[in-house]
Amino acid sequence: MTAPPARAVPPIPLTPADRDLLLRLLRLPTAGPLETGPEAPAPRLREAQADYLRAAAAIGFRAVRHAPAERAELDRPDVPAPVRAALDTPAFLEHQPSLVLLLGPALPVARTVMFNVHLDTVAGWQPVRFDGECFYGRGAIDAKGPAVALLAGVRAARALRPAIGRDIGILIQAVAGEEGGAMGVFGTRPLVERGHTGRLNVFCEPTRLRFLPRGTAAMTARVVVDGLEVSTRPA
Repeated sequence: MTAPPARAVPPIPLTPADRDLLLRLLRLPTAGPLETGPEAPAPRLREAQADYLRAAAAIGFRAVRHAPAERAELDRPDVPAPVRAALDTPAFLEHQPSLVLLLGPALPVARTVMFNVHLDTVAGWQPVRFDGECFYGRGAIDAKGPAVALLAGVRAARALRPAIGRDIGILIQAVAGEEGGAMGVFGTRPLVERGHTGRLNVFCEPTRLRFLPRGTAAMTARVVVDGLEVSTRPA
């Protein structure tokens, strides 16, 4: 006996409120100091997360954490050198909080699905607009657009399955520190270590609509050689 074919889910359109939210997020500069430099204006990430929280609250989410990582959580040898150097900059962590949202009661991990999305962006400014079909602006694809699409998806799924948010908990991590070489050490990792996870953990990144069951990481090697210079020029 074979299982019935999975029912195709039609595309979920964004509502006018969704579009307005995304345009507001795109207009807020949220590139962190590792991208813009310590002399640049502070990122408005907390403001963007507050807008996101208000939109999520209309679906039924509530905030269970909205705070930066603690410096002690970064006292470890695998934290990138640029992050360790930036920790001495006033308000480096304070300007880059992470937000955790919960839909429904606090349930065991086995009955929870977690979604992770980042609201910080790379540096640079692009004019923000919506032409009726496409959104333009820094973060439209990576990852403010996916963040808004996530809320639309949860809203639609809950309308089809009332158990979502009742028997199945939904966590959303809206994090800082995914750009600029931080590699999530003051955004995603502290939240995971605090237990804000689920049985299924979905990281919302642009993948051309492909579901990737695993990911890879990249690193830049720094090679230091001690020795004496030997001249190869003829005498």
